[in-house]
Amino acid sequence: MAFVTDGTLGINLMETDTALGEFSLLTLKPANDGNWYQKVQANGAISQYAFVKVDIDGQAVELTTAISGSEPTAVGCAQIAAADNDYFWVARGGGTFTGETAAAIAVDVKIHTTATAGAVDDTGGDVIQGLVALAATGGAANTTFFSPTLMTTNSET
Repeated sequence: MAFVTDGTLGINLMETDTALGEFSLLTLKPANDGNWYQKVQANGAISQYAFVKVDIDGQAVELTTAISGSEPTAVGCAQIAAADNDYFWVARGGGTFTGETAAAIAVDVKIHTTATAGAVDDTGGDVIQGLVALAATGGAANTTFFSPTLMTTNSET
């Protein structure tokens, strides 16, 4: 796995920790891969490449349409697996990253939440603003996504 850092302090954003450390929850950092990463705490086990909801208290849970609900929701994508209560960084957008799909998806179309925890699709639930797939899949798989902005759901005007 690539060593992704914040570009100024040399923090490895691809590690989990059982202690909070020097950065508070919800801290946003730009990284050398073009993305912004946000510090969160896992609220349950998080799979590598799972999309997550980032709550206002810094808790992250694998994203589903039911969890996204009708409220504006901050969305991240875990680039590493995390155990329950681990502290780690999730990609929020600004570049390319790997994410999980629930089914076959097309390139350059709107991406939605699904009933499958952590996985997205190009049909179905809430639209994830700013997110597109750069590579199509023939079924459930991990693929490359791009988001030029911080990802959210239910924030359209």
